[in-house]
Amino acid sequence: KLQKGTRLICIILIMSVVFAVSFCFSACKDKDAESMMEGPVCMVVFKNWDGSIIQRSKCMVGGTVNLPVPPVRAEDEYNTYTFIGWDADLSSVTEDMEVNAIFQETHIIRLILMLEGEAYVSVKLADAQRWEELPLPTAQGKTFDKWYAYDDYNQVLTMELVREYESDEDVVCYGRWAASEE
Repeated sequence: KLQKGTRLICIILIMSVVFAVSFCFSACKDKDAESMMEGPVCMVVFKNWDGSIIQRSKCMVGGTVNLPVPPVRAEDEYNTYTFIGWDADLSSVTEDMEVNAIFQETHIIRLILMLEGEAYVSVKLADAQRWEELPLPTAQGKTFDKWYAYDDYNQVLTMELVREYESDEDVVCYGRWAASEE
């Protein structure tokens, strides 16, 4: 009979050996697939939008190449990006090549609240449409008047109006400080 501690050590050793053997077989399998390529091969280098290498793949001349997982490009302040493919035909690779990821750019529509000629808030319109209320600026010695839909200060901007905006361009609205009561 083995004691509990000895049994645990034996189980750990057996599991380690099984893991090591399975790792070796999977590594050999990958090497075998590459070495089974008979004849000339091509190297395809997949690059992301910024030139960084995503993957290097070999394939038989005239064959197809294994594609990498589609890359992702993070959105920036003004755009979102959707991967749409590669900049080369990969259906029959006949030479070494570099291919680049192609992304479709979609402008992020922004709501820009201007106060006294300067941008007070700039936020994605879709995010602004989820606000409960418009932001109220504060400044010592000043009272905020209102937000307006246009720079002529005739139409008051409301959350209902913000939620109704459907635009292909940034939406700019205007605010001002109330006239002083001197």
